[in-house]
Amino acid sequence: GIDVFRGSLDDVAQRALDASRKFDYTSFLRVCADRPFLDSKLYDNMINFHKENNYELTTNIFPRTVPPGLTGEIIDVKSLQRVIELTTDPIDREHVTRYIYQNSEMFRIYNCDPFKDDTLTELRLVIDDHRDLERSRWIVSNLKKNNNIDNETNQIILLAKEWEKNNKIIK
Repeated sequence: GIDVFRGSLDDVAQRALDASRKFDYTSFLRVCADRPFLDSKLYDNMINFHKENNYELTTNIFPRTVPPGLTGEIIDVKSLQRVIELTTDPIDREHVTRYIYQNSEMFRIYNCDPFKDDTLTELRLVIDDHRDLERSRWIVSNLKKNNNIDNETNQIILLAKEWEKNNKIIK
């Protein structure tokens, strides 16, 4: 009962474009699979802003305003088509928005700053290595389930700060 699209293994940008066309999207939200702490409210706000203001890319990493793991990008499908027409660089085709960021003067980009806290970018809420996995497991085991999705991300951030404070790596 879940829609699935399979496309190019080697050309992520083309795969995203083909999937968007198949499902008749005008824009899509890009979040990577290594992010266990998705915040639907954060992404809903970004999507609504993107739709209301006709941006080609709405993001929270240009510059980064959220910890790795809470990043999201809403990409206009016509703009992605333009990127594909402008570059054949395999790196640009693997990292879907890289070309847009490197050529930002050519695109209408909006950067969201939902938390207004520069220290959050130092936290990690992504799973790229064993330490990240350990941190994520600790956060989940200490997360109070209060069915308040609006407050859950704030709890996760506080727990990530606590974990970092108690598990500093001495260099």
